[in-house]
Parts: sequence; C-alpha cells; structure tokens
Amino acid sequence: MDKVRKTLEQIGLNEKEIKIYLTSLSIWQSPASILGQRNNIVRSTAQYTCQSLSDKGLFDVTPKGNTFLYTACDPDKLLSLVNKEYDKVEKKFHATRQIIWDLKAMMNPSVKLPKVKYFTWVEWIIDLINDVFTEENIIYWALELTDNMHPEITAYVNEEYIPKRKSSEVKSKMLFNNNQRTQKYQNIDKQMNRISLLVSREDFPFESCLHIYGNKVAVYSFNKDDLTGILIENEYVKNMFLSLYKMAWKFAKQLPENEKYKNEEL
Repeated sequence: MDKVRKTLEQIGLNEKEIKIYLTSLSIWQSPASILGQRNNIVRSTAQYTCQSLSDKGLFDVTPKGNTFLYTACDPDKLLSLVNKEYDKVEKKFHATRQIIWDLKAMMNPSVKLPKVKYFTWVEWIIDLINDVFTEENIIYWALELTDNMHPEITAYVNEEYIPKRKSSEVKSKMLFNNNQRTQKYQNIDKQMNRISLLVSREDFPFESCLHIYGNKVAVYSFNKDDLTGILIENEYVKNMFLSLYKMAWKFAKQLPENEKYKNEEL
C-alpha cells in the first residue's frame, strides 16, 4: 500500500485526495460526508476533495436529492491524468527549446560559456543542426545520407532545414559519401547554395556528421539507434579540423565524380 500511496502522490494527488480515492474504490457510490468520516476529514474539506478528484477525471458524480454521490472511476483513468501532465511538460519543453538560442544571443559576450557540450536527445541533435543558421560565413560539412536517420530528424530536415537552407545566403561546402541519395542531393546544389563533393564510403566512411562553422566544430550521429553529439567551441580546435577538411577537399576534387567542381577552392 505504501507503494500505491507514493505513486499516487508522484502523479499529483495530495494526502486527502489519496485517502478519499482509495476509500471510494472499496465502497462504490458514497456522499462526500461518508468518505470524510471514514478518513477523519471534515465534511466541507471532503466535499472540496471529492470535487477536486472529479475535476481530475477520477470520480464520477451522480446527483441524488440535495446531495451528490461520488464513485471512483476505473483506475485506468490514472493513466489519462498522467498523460495530461506529460503533454503539459512536453509543451513547456518544446516552447523552452525554441527560445534557447534567442536567450543565448542576449547573453553578455564576456560571459564564459562551456567550451564543450554533449547532446543525446533527438531534440538537442536537431538544435545542434539548427545552430549552423547562426553563422554568417561558409559552413563546412561531411556526412552520409542513409535510411537510418532518426524519423524526427528526417522530418525536421524535410520540413524546416531544407526550406531554411534554400533561403539562406550563407554558402556551404559539403563532402558526401557517394550513394544514389547523395547523387540526387548534389543535383540540387544550386538551389541549396552549396558545393558538394562525393567520396567513396568504402574507403572513407562518414558514420557521423561533421560541421565546421564560426569557431565551432560539431560532430554527431543522427542514427535512429544512436543519437550522440558533441559541440566544441574553440578557435584552435576549429582550425585543426578545417585543415584536415581542406586536405580532404583537395583530394575529393580530383575524383571523376566531382569533375564539374575540380576548380572549386575552399
């Protein structure tokens, strides 16, 4: 019974609501006064508590003469109560997530922020991708497009990222593992304001995604079975990654599949 009481408390019922709810389960229909007597709760408080349980969807109310009879609903209703709370929390989470970057832009630039950040939730991986739109200079990428992308990230890319990318004036340079999907993606380079080169996955597999932009380096997996990301904000680390990227770019330009971009410099 302690486990039951503790769980009911965790989902938002107070002590009096728990007492009256548990009592009602065993006696079926009853006026608030009887439920109050059995729990040493004064009538007015019992009436208020029963109404509160009714408002939460846990009690049915039946008028009878000058009073009301209260009946505990099927315990399955508790799940509906939890789902309502979950929906509220989820809405707060998404609303807060949408203003994070606005709040960061308001911070004093002299404030020392953490230089390394880790991301493991799909929402935060999406934020990590979205962060490139804060950059005003060329963005450098390396990635492979596969069917293993998390469905929420796929939806974000199709519904939000691609439209933003098409309207962005910031150019991007990309290295893709060569497959049918990336070949089609390369064909819309002009629309996306980018230059993309293809390299063999067999020789150079891109099992995670790389962004180099501003003074940041982001590396993350958007695989539906492994969402892991890291953001490093450091000029020296960025320069090191950019040097390696330039070396890879110089090599990729020489490949036959990238003939049309053979003169494209970083």
